[in-house]
Amino acid sequence: MARKRKPETPPPECLTAAEKKRLGKWVRGHDDPQIRVLIKKGPGGIADLVEECLNWHRAEDRWRRDWVATCENWMKKHVRWKVERRQEERPQHDLDKRESGMASVTHISDVMKRIS
Repeated sequence: MARKRKPETPPPECLTAAEKKRLGKWVRGHDDPQIRVLIKKGPGGIADLVEECLNWHRAEDRWRRDWVATCENWMKKHVRWKVERRQEERPQHDLDKRESGMASVTHISDVMKRIS
């Protein structure tokens, strides 16, 4: 006999106490230290990300079977996007200098521009 799947539900207003506990346990036990940092309270913490996730799913009228798993995926993507944005913000020439070992050396043309 096939196992009956849990039905999809609309986004809740907030997670239940049991769901919050399950999510907190997942964050504290995660291998990625960037995810474990999310346990903090305040801006950018778990509560903000859960609210952001649920609000987005409400706005898009997206239903899910497991809201804790949905929030876990949202947090993983949040960390990945944050890292990708930081890499995009760095000027390419700085990255090239670091990779070539020239990070602390000022190019002579830069010096000449400053003194002329």
